Amino acid sequence: MMDANQEKAYLAELAHKIKKGTITPEEMAYFDAWYEQQRQGVLHIDSTFAKNRTVLKKRMLKGIEKQIAKEQPRTPIQRLWKPIAAVAALILATLLFTHIFQQFRQRQEAADIAAIQPGSNSATLTLADGTQINLSESADGTVAQANGVRILKTADGQLIYEADGAATGSRNEYHTVEAPVGGKWLVILPDKSKAWLNASSRISYPTAFSGGQREVKIEGEVFFDVTPDKHAPFIVQSKGQQIRVLGTQFNVEAYPEERDVKTTLIEGSVAIQAGKKPMLLVPGEQAVVNEQGITKSVVDTEAAIAWKDGYFKFNENIESILTKIARWYDVDIVYTAKPDVQSTFSGKISRSRDIGSLLKMLEYDSNLHFKIEGRRIIVSK
Repeated sequence: MMDANQEKAYLAELAHKIKKGTITPEEMAYFDAWYEQQRQGVLHIDSTFAKNRTVLKKRMLKGIEKQIAKEQPRTPIQRLWKPIAAVAALILATLLFTHIFQQFRQRQEAADIAAIQPGSNSATLTLADGTQINLSESADGTVAQANGVRILKTADGQLIYEADGAATGSRNEYHTVEAPVGGKWLVILPDKSKAWLNASSRISYPTAFSGGQREVKIEGEVFFDVTPDKHAPFIVQSKGQQIRVLGTQFNVEAYPEERDVKTTLIEGSVAIQAGKKPMLLVPGEQAVVNEQGITKSVVDTEAAIAWKDGYFKFNENIESILTKIARWYDVDIVYTAKPDVQSTFSGKISRSRDIGSLLKMLEYDSNLHFKIEGRRIIVSK
């Protein structure tokens, strides 16, 4: 099979043979098949070069006709030259047409890559009365006060709850922070426990913990660093399970659209209730809850919390990887061919890298090809 440069040289040779009238039927059949393939291709025209395909064709043919007019011999065989020149002009026009649009495609793909930015600090705070505050757009400093609590937003993506006096209401108020697709945020809760939200995640919590326990509810992926308090257990409610701790670090991945809920323990201990009997984890273990029940295993904890520290560390199948990429870069994944779910990919890369670099890394170690169109990633074999 010829590469692009070899094919270009061969087509130039065919053009020369057509002009001389020495092309064979087999060679002409090759050219006809190549031309038909190019003619049927989906082409995108840069508006700075031509408004549409008709205008572009006229511009190219006009330039080629001028060039041929300069080269036509002033002899009686000019009548024979005209049909040959017309065929040569068609070949040259097709070659030029193809070359220009290859450049346009490359430019368009580069523009699409530049338009797809990695995620950043972005979240919305919803107060008890339904008021919503866009944290990425609001000024740094105090963004709200509620029930004796002052709520501060910092420049580096933190939301901090600080006691500002006695509670002003007879009952506790609940707030929610939601990080959108392509967003992340750190919430420092009223007890100084920290909750990092990954993209497409949310956490709901009271403005002050009371009643001998500290309870929050989550969706998506959240990493917790819980402030120890042996008198008030910290409880996390998520899809299909309840986590109970006293003071520890752990990651919970509980996206509603995914089958498995994963809890990975970094330090301390946790008890996971997903049935009649709680399961205890020790550092380095991960519990998986789904419709089949609950299981646990030893895992790579660095991979589980890499997102919090600003990078991807993969050791999983391509579909799982692309789901994470879609959430962080806010893109849609379109499959023209389904990848092998049994085949795993391992790699490590910063979450601040452009999406083109990330996809090239995946292509290098898989049998898949990725094409970027707008905010879509087309996956093919």
